[in-house]
Amino acid sequence: MNHISLFSGIGGAEVMKTQPKYFYRIVHDWLNKHYGKASKCENPNCTGRGKRFEYALKKGFQHDRNIGNYIQLCTSCHRLYDQTEEKKVLASKHLAGRYNENLKLGSLSRIGKPVSESTREKIRLSKMGRKFNPITKKFDASY
Repeated sequence: MNHISLFSGIGGAEVMKTQPKYFYRIVHDWLNKHYGKASKCENPNCTGRGKRFEYALKKGFQHDRNIGNYIQLCTSCHRLYDQTEEKKVLASKHLAGRYNENLKLGSLSRIGKPVSESTREKIRLSKMGRKFNPITKKFDASY
């Protein structure tokens, strides 16, 4: 197969380190142009229900203009293929953080917490369209 280096004539591998997303897009556009969009899942254990397919970089290979560095996978198999222990740990920390009371999540941080009767009344009146006047510290009768 004819191998064309992505880095020839455009600054070498140093450019790849400073612009990885840029070159990722170039390579995938090149793959789609020369080989067409991914159209099947090459995972033998795939359920076969996927309707979208992607080129996945084979483990141990670099992004380059070489079709041999890629396999076609459905989106589900692609996510599983790219999943690493490090990504699993980060995802679990992220999910645990969503329920951490020390995080400021706006209204999500108040779900399930006790609310005073005065706060309930303010919420009820605001839902009715009445505006709170901070000067008089009361809800205006109408707007």
